[in-house]
Amino acid sequence: MKIVSRMIFAQIMKNSLFVLLTLVALFAFFDLIGQSGNIGTSYSMGQAFLLTALILPTRCYEVLPIAVMLGSIFTLSRLASTSQFTVLRVSGIGPWRFCGMLLMPGIVLVICAYLLGNLVAPPAQRLAKEFKLDISGSAFTGKELDSGIWVRDVQRNEAGEPKKISFVNVQ
Repeated sequence: MKIVSRMIFAQIMKNSLFVLLTLVALFAFFDLIGQSGNIGTSYSMGQAFLLTALILPTRCYEVLPIAVMLGSIFTLSRLASTSQFTVLRVSGIGPWRFCGMLLMPGIVLVICAYLLGNLVAPPAQRLAKEFKLDISGSAFTGKELDSGIWVRDVQRNEAGEPKKISFVNVQ
C-alpha cells in the first residue's frame, strides 16, 4: 500500500506542478503583453520583466487550486485509462482507502498554498506596487478598497530626489 500511495502522491504532485507552471507562464506572458504600452515610455523592458516577476507569486496563489484540480484529474484519468485503477480496486483497495491516498497530496498542496498566500505573495505584491510607483514617478495611487484610499506621499529634497516616502490610508 505504501508503494501505491507514494506513486499516486508523486504523480499528482508532478502533474499539478506541470499544470501550475504552464498556467503561470501563460499569465506571465499576458501580464508582459499588458505592459507593452508602457515599455519604452514609462519603463524599460528589463523593468517590465522585473515587475512581471514580482507579480508571479500572486499569480501562483491564484492559479494553484485550478492547477491541483487539473493535475489530479489528469493523474486519475491516466490511472483509469491504463486500467491501473481497476487493478487497485480488485487488489483490495476500497474507496475510502483510495480517498485517504488522495488526501495526502491535497494536504501538502493546501499547506503550500497557505504559505504562498500568507508569506510570499503579499510582500511580493507590495514590492511590485512600490516598484511600479517608483518607475512611473507617480506620487498618488488611489484604489477604491474596503479599507479606503491609499495615497503615497513623497517628500523630496532640494535636488528633487525622494527623501521620505510614506503611505497614508484615507477612510
